[in-house]
Amino acid sequence: MSQILAKLANLEQARILLELPAPSSDEIAKKLNLDKETVYKHTQELHEKGLVLYKRKEQLRTVYSVTELKDTTPANPKFDESLGDEFLDLWDAWFGSDEPCRLLEKLPPWLGRTEPTMRIIARWKLIKDTPDVLPCDDMR
Repeated sequence: MSQILAKLANLEQARILLELPAPSSDEIAKKLNLDKETVYKHTQELHEKGLVLYKRKEQLRTVYSVTELKDTTPANPKFDESLGDEFLDLWDAWFGSDEPCRLLEKLPPWLGRTEPTMRIIARWKLIKDTPDVLPCDDMR
């Protein structure tokens, strides 16, 4: 998992992630003694990469679970080239390890659970020419 996160964020961005949740990027800039514009630029990039989500208009948070992380990080085609196939290979290796099973074992046993624990969101380049794609399926 650390290799996946290292491909998504540099050290300065990781410091910002550690400050979340936060009321705004201005608040993070004050706390870390960084330029507001730099923090805003980093939070926007992290949002586009799927690591930062907005709670409300300005409030920021990180993803809460591996499920959110795996759904959001490969979804933006803007980063297909910069992250490359190696990024997807890292996800494949992670899912091929015993780590996902250990995470599932830690989930509380919900009685009568009928919905799946995980779901799949298709990559845009795989579904863009499909005529029945709904607007909500377009993650761009």
